[in-house]
Amino acid sequence: MPVLNRDDFFNSLHERIGTDTSEEAIQFLENMTDTYNDMENRINNGGEDWEQRYHDLDNAWRERYRHRFYDSDSRYVPGSGSPDPDPQDDYHPEEVTVDDLFS
Repeated sequence: MPVLNRDDFFNSLHERIGTDTSEEAIQFLENMTDTYNDMENRINNGGEDWEQRYHDLDNAWRERYRHRFYDSDSRYVPGSGSPDPDPQDDYHPEEVTVDDLFS
């Protein structure tokens, strides 16, 4: 089913209703007009900027992902390329070998 632009939508309504001036036809036309205008208003004016929301959400998840690793016990300093041990820190990671993983 195609999505109609405004002119095609109202032309389709006009073709369906024709010259019918009954209360039901006028009420139907009024409901369709109000519904179309409301949907158009929500999209153009009152709706959210979905592209901006996507980018904001994507950036938030990227930051959380980075935070997970950069602020972990590895003491990695972002941008330094290597761990930055604190001389006063008693953190001493144990050494693990490949054999330890499969034994």
